Amino acid sequence: MNRKTWGVWIAQIKKPLRDDTLFKILSSLKIIAIPVMTLGILASMLWIILSINLVYFSANGFLKVSGIEDTFYEHLSQILFFNLIWGLLALGIMALLGWYVSSLILRPFKLIGDYCDQVLKGEKAEYNQDLFTDVRLLTSFCDYFFNCMENALKNKLFTPLEVLKKYQKIHAPVFEKSFFIQFFLLILVTSVAGGIGIYYLTVEIYMDLIALSIQALKSEPVGRYFFSEQKEIFIQIVNIVMVIYLVMNFFLCMHFHSLISGPAFAVFSTMRSFLKGNFDSRIHIIGSRYLRDHIMKINKYLEYIQKNVELHKNKD
Repeated sequence: MNRKTWGVWIAQIKKPLRDDTLFKILSSLKIIAIPVMTLGILASMLWIILSINLVYFSANGFLKVSGIEDTFYEHLSQILFFNLIWGLLALGIMALLGWYVSSLILRPFKLIGDYCDQVLKGEKAEYNQDLFTDVRLLTSFCDYFFNCMENALKNKLFTPLEVLKKYQKIHAPVFEKSFFIQFFLLILVTSVAGGIGIYYLTVEIYMDLIALSIQALKSEPVGRYFFSEQKEIFIQIVNIVMVIYLVMNFFLCMHFHSLISGPAFAVFSTMRSFLKGNFDSRIHIIGSRYLRDHIMKINKYLEYIQKNVELHKNKD
C-alpha cells in the first residue's frame, strides 16, 4: 500500500460522521447503556456479598480448611466465560435495535425532505407514508399542505388559506400514540428478553456461590441460616433492580418519542403559518442536528414556493 493510499484512508478516518449517522450510533448506545448499567449494579452487589461471605468464612476459620476462596473465584470465572458470548450477542442485537429505532425516527422527516427535493429538481414527486412512519399530526397535515401547494403551482396562484379546524387549536407537541406503540413494543420485547437474561445470570451465579457456601459449612446451623436468609434478601434486591430496569426502558421510550414529537410540531406549525400567509416562515429546530439535512430541504422548498407565489402575484 503506497503513501497516497494511506493518505486516503487517513482522510476517511478523520472525516466527521454525518449527523444522522451519529444520531443512530448514539441511539444504539442509549439502548445498550441501560442493560450495561444494570449488569454493573448487580455485579457490584454480587462482589460486595461475595466479599462479606468471605469475611464470614475467614472469621470462622473456614478459608484455611476448605480453600473455598479459590473455589469461589474459579467457579465465578467459569460462569462468566460461558455466558460472555451470549452477552455480547445480546448487546449486538440491542445495538441493531437502536439503529432501527433511530431510522424510524428519521424516516418521516426523510420522506418529507425527499419529496421537497424532488419538487425542487423538477421531478415527479409523490408524498406517500408507510405503516412504520405514521406520525399522525405530521403526515396528515403534510399531505394537506402539499396538496395545497401542488394546486397553487398548477393554477399559478396562491392566496392565504384558513386551515382546517382540527389543526387550529394545536399549540404544542402532541402525543403520537400509534408511533409510540410501535417502537415501545420493540424496546419492550428486547428489554424484557434482556432483563430475563440478566436476572437468570445474576441469580445463577449467586445460587451457585450459596450452594458452595452451604456445602462448605456442612453441619454448621448458624451459617446455613445466615446464607439462607441472605438468599431471600438478595432475590428481593434483584427484583427491585429489575423493576428499575424496566422503568428506565419506559423513560427511554418517552425520550425517543420526544425526539420526533418536538420536531414534528415545529414542521407542522411552520407549514400552518405558511398557509395562513406568513410566507417568510421557516423551520428552526434547536438541538436536532440529526434532522438538519431534511429540514434544509423543506426550508428550500418553502423558499421555492414563496418565490413563485410572489412572482404569480406580481403577474396578476
